[in-house]
Amino acid sequence: MKINLYIIGLGGIGSNLCEPICKFLNYTDYAEDYSLIFIDGDSYEEGNKTRQYFEDGDKNINKAFASAKTMHFRYNQLKIKHEDIYINSQNIESVIDKNTPTIILSGVDNHKTRKLIQDHCNEMDNVLCISGGNDYYDGDIFVFAKKNNIQLSPTIYQNNPAIKNPKDRHPDEIGCDELVQSEPQLLFTNGTASVIMQWCFYNYHRLFHNNDISIYKNDIKFDIQEMAVLSHNRPTKKEN
Repeated sequence: MKINLYIIGLGGIGSNLCEPICKFLNYTDYAEDYSLIFIDGDSYEEGNKTRQYFEDGDKNINKAFASAKTMHFRYNQLKIKHEDIYINSQNIESVIDKNTPTIILSGVDNHKTRKLIQDHCNEMDNVLCISGGNDYYDGDIFVFAKKNNIQLSPTIYQNNPAIKNPKDRHPDEIGCDELVQSEPQLLFTNGTASVIMQWCFYNYHRLFHNNDISIYKNDIKFDIQEMAVLSHNRPTKKEN
């Protein structure tokens, strides 16, 4: 079975995800089934070193290209491509194939893109979307899944009106001067978000291979200061 696996956003969360996801898949029986696509329109900068993983020679290089190059070198059993773009309403249809079983690991840092990805997933028959985000000390991971056009979990905005009605903008809608003023992030918080996304991936990535898969946790919150992780199984309900 062919499965497209997208890692969208190769910053604080996404750059922490690449290595374990690729290493895990490279040594499984499913390795040949996956096509990995890394997506990000940004480039690595020296200041990213405090919390993002990239090679020293990749400074000022597009994040998706740099990550794909490194992972392909280390894990050559995998098919890895990249798109050096920000996902937006003009390109999402051409980039994320609706007709192929799909896993999306989203580490984007704005609600408008999160909603755009979720809206696209709503139109797919077979999709697993694991969306992670965090502030300085805490964060949330949401899981959305459909199999054979049957929705198995809530949308990521069913219980989050801030995502359903975003007030922010896509990265490519923001000027360079504004990008410099982005919120500070912490390596350990990004890493925790990445690890919980790995838990979700491990538990649910067989969605398209097994007939008995169920999504038993779809909303996971964490706080590294409180050293707490709280998970929920939110019921799916009709949304307006």
